[in-house]
Amino acid sequence: HYYYIKTHQAHGISERSAIVMAYPKANDDTAHVLLVDDDGSSWAGGIDESWAYIQALLDAGIAFNGIDLSNPWDSPLLGTLSLYDAVIWFTGILYSDSLTLSSTDEANLATYLTGGGNLALFAQDYLWDRYASGFTPSDFPAIYFDLDSAYQDAWQISSSVSGLLSGYVGGLFDGMDFAVSSPFGNSDLWPDYLYADSNFAWFEYGTTNGPTICGKTTAGYKTVFSTIPLAALIDGMDPATREEFMRRILLDYFSIIGPANVDVTYTMSPGWHMTSLPLDLPDKSAATVFPGTATDVYLYNPTISNYETVDSIIPGYGYFVLYTGDTSFTHNGPPISSFEAPLETGWNMVGSIYADSTVPFADATFTPDYFLSGNFYAFDGSGYISSTGFDPGEGYWVLVSSPCTLSLGSSGRRRIEPERKILTLDFEGTIVEIGIGENTIGHIPPATPFGSGPAAYLIENGERCLKVIKETGEWELVAERNGIMRYRNPGGVKYILRDDGENLILSGEGDILLKAGEYTITAEILPEKYGLHPAIPNPFNARTILGFDIPEDSDVRLIIYDISGRQIRTLVDKQLPAGSYKSVWDGISDSGAEQPSGVYLYRIATDTGFSETRRMLLIK
Repeated sequence: HYYYIKTHQAHGISERSAIVMAYPKANDDTAHVLLVDDDGSSWAGGIDESWAYIQALLDAGIAFNGIDLSNPWDSPLLGTLSLYDAVIWFTGILYSDSLTLSSTDEANLATYLTGGGNLALFAQDYLWDRYASGFTPSDFPAIYFDLDSAYQDAWQISSSVSGLLSGYVGGLFDGMDFAVSSPFGNSDLWPDYLYADSNFAWFEYGTTNGPTICGKTTAGYKTVFSTIPLAALIDGMDPATREEFMRRILLDYFSIIGPANVDVTYTMSPGWHMTSLPLDLPDKSAATVFPGTATDVYLYNPTISNYETVDSIIPGYGYFVLYTGDTSFTHNGPPISSFEAPLETGWNMVGSIYADSTVPFADATFTPDYFLSGNFYAFDGSGYISSTGFDPGEGYWVLVSSPCTLSLGSSGRRRIEPERKILTLDFEGTIVEIGIGENTIGHIPPATPFGSGPAAYLIENGERCLKVIKETGEWELVAERNGIMRYRNPGGVKYILRDDGENLILSGEGDILLKAGEYTITAEILPEKYGLHPAIPNPFNARTILGFDIPEDSDVRLIIYDISGRQIRTLVDKQLPAGSYKSVWDGISDSGAEQPSGVYLYRIATDTGFSETRRMLLIK
């Protein structure tokens, strides 16, 4: 026989050794993981299985400390649990009298998890011990493992047979297939069939197969619950090894060792900047985060509808800073990949997370969803602009109708804002947006500290706005002073600006000079394809209307022919902007002669290659 020895101390567990003298594992102050040995092997004659966890962690190079619960009433203190990013807890073959997890254990773990911890529990008989007759939605397994119910002892596996444990495709243990056998000698393994909201692996033996490992993912904590102990997994070909199994839980899923530090560079030109901090810097004082500012750092307080100066910077919120000269600085630190920011009714300044690319606004969630659609703005140094996402280091305005919480970087996803073809007007740095679609009003965020209001705005329902989307109607535009207005129309809608009785078509891109005053803008949805409409009326006596559509600017010719093909009248022969048109024929030729009753043809042709011919009947 081959024997080994290990010792269990209050501060750790020794490594296995074939030498009689063994030293306890020294406490590691850098450890992120706490291993809780609750298998009863040190006091109840239980089968020791700590070797599997210890060896897997050592092989994976993951620093850990251990606690061996030396009696049935022993339990790690909450203060001890809170020192670690993750807890691995295993209970061996214990199965009764709260020897797996006690109510005290559950209470401590609940507080630990809600405080941001992570838990992997390996316990084949935890549910039998504490919840043999079932559990309710308010019990620990339902809340923290998302368990709905369990078919207990679904399989019986001895040490002489093996079943198959497989990870779900696309899940935490994807690509892993383990042979499973009882590690408890003469005692069999009794895994449970778990009915959970999120399953990680299933077990197959005999005629029964089903999930045996589940867990829960939240913005604050993550859990894994397995009714198959790690010691029951038989190492196979990579990646099916106990080392990789633990590495995926702790590093890939729990992320106990965060990503490497990253750089965020701020390039500040003279003027105001709306910015944020997407790094977890050790020193978050305003002077350190934004060095060289010309004034204090400002955060908007919606409860008093005014700005306040701040001494420290909180990730998740946005701030205004002022620089009087070109300034550039770089911060290096752990990236912030998610945050939750409480919001008050009204306008709130929010920040961003660190990401390699723009995080879509659709990835932000509001709980409850009191966000007012269309009211998400960035600041470009001269005015507010609608934004479609979050960039690292930038700040943003959001408008909510009631207190709620903004979450970014979690698994949630809000409804995607509908795509609309927007007319963008840039008047002296103020961006105004007009569009046709579901009603949306973009209100005006507060001005920068010590700043003035926008140079131009829309009036809708008596309110000043920067964006108005509606199904039909007119838009009232106000220019506060004389200036150049640049416009950009992506197409699909014809917008017409009325200026002193003159109609200006805002097509494509361009700029016009506006005087201070009020203007009206109307819109017409452009056709999607070319078309020639039936004459109305047809037959006709004195006159008829001929309609046609052109989806883009085109040279158009609309000509009347008699039935023999002789040209009678040219109604249109010029370039027209995209739109729908109507032309009237009164039965008169180009020379002014009245035409006799009969069948006539009318034909449209454009420089884009479109042509169509229709018939009409003139009756006198």
